[in-house]
Amino acid sequence: MAKKILILNTSPRKKGNSHLLAAALAKGAEEAGHAVETLELGTAQINPCLGCDHCRREPGVCVQNDAMGRVREAMEGAEIIVFAGPLYYYGLPAQMKVVFDRLYVYGGSYPERSCMLLMTCADKDVKYFAAAALNYQMALMDYIGWQDLGRLLVPGLHEAGAIAGHPALDQAYELGKAL
Repeated sequence: MAKKILILNTSPRKKGNSHLLAAALAKGAEEAGHAVETLELGTAQINPCLGCDHCRREPGVCVQNDAMGRVREAMEGAEIIVFAGPLYYYGLPAQMKVVFDRLYVYGGSYPERSCMLLMTCADKDVKYFAAAALNYQMALMDYIGWQDLGRLLVPGLHEAGAIAGHPALDQAYELGKAL
């Protein structure tokens, strides 16, 4: 059965490694008959959570009027949400972290979804993804209650486009086809 898949690409680098990884997954998903929407959030204006708790007084309503409104709208229609981005200094990139933080508006009662994490980094060892993967786990599975469909974490890619010809592109494509 065809699914609606939303890819949130949080890399500010056009045609960067995580962008190409996400594109491979999208291609596989589209070929499998799924509807795929990709939002490029690397340069989107998404403000940090203010911690004002307005969303607790008026459930689901955030006082900020920024690009997160468009992200939330796209998320509401998606069954699977894919977070893609580069690893920066051993954690989530700020562009991805701010999206996670702004999901606070749902107060742990977000509609059930499935999600995936795609990340690349320059360091050569997968162990450097540990903090980012833990943040993903705690924010989305533990707090919100989503189902994790997998994580594709690809180390050893520094220059933009270094992923060309890498087996991870085939892995991403196959993951997309299998959704």
